[in-house]
Amino acid sequence: MPTSFKNYSQLFRSFKPDPPSWLWHNDLRRYFPMLNPNQKRAVEHPGGPTLVLAGAGAGKTSVLTQRVARLCQRGISPSRILVVTFTNKAAKEMKERLAKLLGKDVVKEIWAGTFHSICGRILRQEIENLDLGYNKKFAIYDPRDQEKAMDRVIRSLNLDPKDYKPSQMLQVVGKFKNSGIHPDAISPREVEDPFQIRVYRQYQQFLRTNNAMDFDDMLFLTLQLLQEQPEVLERLQERFEHILVDEYQDTNSVQFELIKNLADHWRNVFVVGDVDQSIYSFRHANFRIILRFQQDYPDATILKLEENYRSTGRILEAANQLISKNKERFEKTLIATRGPGEPIRFHAAQHEDDEASFIVKQIQRLKEQDNLNWGDFAILYRTNSQSRLFEQKLVGANMPYHVVGGFRFYDRREIKDLLGYLQVLSNPQDSLSLRRILNVPKRGLGPKALETLETFATFEGRGLTLWQAIQEESVSCQLGGKAQESLQEFTQIMKRLSQLVLPVGELLERVYVESGYKAEIEAETDEKIRQNRHENVQALIQAAIDYEDKSKDPTNLLGFLEEVALFSDSDSRQEGKSIMLMTVHSAKGLEFPVVFIPGVEEGIFPHVRSVYEGETAIEEERRLMYVALTRARNHLFLIHCAARRNKRASISNRLSRFMVEIHDHLKIPGTLMVAVRQHEYEQRVKKMNNKGFADLPDENPLKISGTSFSGAPMGRAPAASAPRPQAPAAVPGLVRATPAPKPPASLPRPAAERAEPLALQAGDRVMHPQWGIGKVQKVIRTLASISFGGQTRTLDLSVAPLQKLG
Repeated sequence: MPTSFKNYSQLFRSFKPDPPSWLWHNDLRRYFPMLNPNQKRAVEHPGGPTLVLAGAGAGKTSVLTQRVARLCQRGISPSRILVVTFTNKAAKEMKERLAKLLGKDVVKEIWAGTFHSICGRILRQEIENLDLGYNKKFAIYDPRDQEKAMDRVIRSLNLDPKDYKPSQMLQVVGKFKNSGIHPDAISPREVEDPFQIRVYRQYQQFLRTNNAMDFDDMLFLTLQLLQEQPEVLERLQERFEHILVDEYQDTNSVQFELIKNLADHWRNVFVVGDVDQSIYSFRHANFRIILRFQQDYPDATILKLEENYRSTGRILEAANQLISKNKERFEKTLIATRGPGEPIRFHAAQHEDDEASFIVKQIQRLKEQDNLNWGDFAILYRTNSQSRLFEQKLVGANMPYHVVGGFRFYDRREIKDLLGYLQVLSNPQDSLSLRRILNVPKRGLGPKALETLETFATFEGRGLTLWQAIQEESVSCQLGGKAQESLQEFTQIMKRLSQLVLPVGELLERVYVESGYKAEIEAETDEKIRQNRHENVQALIQAAIDYEDKSKDPTNLLGFLEEVALFSDSDSRQEGKSIMLMTVHSAKGLEFPVVFIPGVEEGIFPHVRSVYEGETAIEEERRLMYVALTRARNHLFLIHCAARRNKRASISNRLSRFMVEIHDHLKIPGTLMVAVRQHEYEQRVKKMNNKGFADLPDENPLKISGTSFSGAPMGRAPAASAPRPQAPAAVPGLVRATPAPKPPASLPRPAAERAEPLALQAGDRVMHPQWGIGKVQKVIRTLASISFGGQTRTLDLSVAPLQKLG
């Protein structure tokens, strides 16, 4: 770089811009009456380490937006402000708000985006300084590409993918990367299986060979860059005078180190978060990072945003009471600004079919009664497996719905194919994408030809990429006549396309036609399939054109591919058109006038794993329920099933402890309840919470086997002569005790006796047909906690298909 860092430093320190025209694009003072006193204090804070504890619905986006605008008004150059958000959608919303305050040209200068997009931008400029073999045109592998890469690595090591599942190995590797640990720094004693280290090391080598990285690498390598290249670090530290971070409670160790390093010079780090909404430990988020902010910055200022502008008073009272049970948190209470609102409705269903029918009827009733849109309703469940019956009932009622987390647009075959062409044009080293498109559309280059090419590339340690092998005349001679001709034609097409410098949308259209892909789709005989695939391609082209409109350089293919790679399902939600079905994790950051939370039962919510993993896991489940409750604006429904079917058995379910904790705030139909000794139940829950997995009480609140509420054996209907119990009068209880539903006649009854539970102890190794090899962590009675490739699962040893290994 011709200009020295010293000159940069002098340049930045002397930079005092004249008041530009955009400074008063909108006078921010007229917006201040819209802020409450605490929000104003946050917006006007002079600087230094600042933690804003922002409760759910407390207007944190407005505070962050106006804080950025206020900094610009003070004369801080927009290019020296870094804003890190948790999702692309949040970044887009913030930019749109800022554009109204400051103008579009100003917003383009601000560094605003997710951790991954910010790190991607830094790596595009600086990656070659790491001397790892990467260049600036590196590809970013999405989760499906990562699995394909890991599968090839596992097979190259002569390991069985059934024992070393790619998805599980990626979790292991991700855990290391998010902790900032290189494969060479891992001792065999630190892992359950030494092969995990080999897999990690070989996977990284595969990525480097293909000039590719996964999402974790984007953060991991950026941190490595800052730690190993002091000049780069100093340049970036000097540049970012103010750093603002949203959703700070969801940061992991690597993200924390990134922010700490970048903010070390100016120390103007302004973070916004809420430990009560930290729910992503499975993504390696560490909620204790926000708790120790004052330790990391002893001179920090702590501000609280407690006024809630989303939910009604009764909903907030329940949420406050629930989260107050957690110990690891900051003291904070949400304050209602919208009045008390409707009572929270609790419904005790007989079975899951009754649960789904109740929700559909309530949607029909409220839509007509309150003149609501379909998109005003959300069904938030703990796990994806709960959605099936809701979908079935909504289809039957002819009601539109959208399942968040379904098949992504960018995962469709024709989209992946065309993006594969663009990836190879951008980064010819990307052998994974090249493998995908070599015979798409079909051109006579099948598995045999591919095997010949790959063998040539790696034979005798040549170390060629697939693209390099393709261009070797000696290898094409080894192919058959038709394949040889097709390979030459393919090479000419790619070389011709690589010479073009066109806006991304036009380039994509040329690829679509010249690759022969358009002709293949037009030759499809099924009109519906043909039309659907054509529409998908046109939507991709439109996405490329939209990218051109907002990009400084419409020919920037790398930028478009990066945007696609970092796209998430939450970025494409169409509000207002459909009833939303999603997990609570997916609902974070959203709000709906009407929210249904089904499955409020022990073993479902809280999840069965957390019940046996101890207090820390239970506290995260409680935070998850808190997030679920605070998604609701006006109406909140909580549904509990007396019994659920598990294969051929009917399993009785205890009410979730979280409902016990907020029972004072629930409107419970007395006609559906019977008396229970609530104090005894709470004491049992407290005993289990305090003792954790190792000392579970004899009567486990999570009842997996035994008898149904009716007293009939599990899986059997009550005797035909047994009278149906009458609904009791209203009583102060919480668990409904109606008979378990009679299984359909078509379902055979389960065997009267089960096999003896598998005898295991901690340290034993087992084989599972789906999850591969696992190591037993703990055993209590018939339940075992077993780690499979870094993921711990709790299994019932009397039914789990496990084989003990020697």
